[in-house]
Amino acid sequence: MCRINTANRTMNSAKSMGHGQLWRGVGGAGAAFAEELARRGFDLLLVARRIELLQQLAGRLTAQYGIQVRSLPLDLSKPEASDQISQATSTLEIGLLVYNAAYSAVGAFFDHPLEDHLREVDTNIRTPLGLVNAFGKRSWQPGMAVSS
Repeated sequence: MCRINTANRTMNSAKSMGHGQLWRGVGGAGAAFAEELARRGFDLLLVARRIELLQQLAGRLTAQYGIQVRSLPLDLSKPEASDQISQATSTLEIGLLVYNAAYSAVGAFFDHPLEDHLREVDTNIRTPLGLVNAFGKRSWQPGMAVSS
């Protein structure tokens, strides 16, 4: 999770922070993050590959908490994923980013093709780095501190 100097804002003032953005929010820990942010009043953008699960979770959170939920079906292991997300959110104020995706080729290194290891790099490094860069540039102003 990266937080860009939110000054006097807290997670309890969700509406002042804009949308929370959550990746891999359709099951397990991702769904738990989405549930808690929705409970606190955050509008959400959920991103994952499986659109049917995205839509189910979005519908449930909207009905239960009265928030707005947008769904973006996207494979985060693709090199262009952060650019696609940045474009899709260009009109949104993103106040909180939760990146809950990871990929690991389990087993001996050479038992896996190079493509598996490149997928690890894209999912675990390229996409989250691209997102922090994109959203950080949108909200950063001279004099702000950036921490992770």
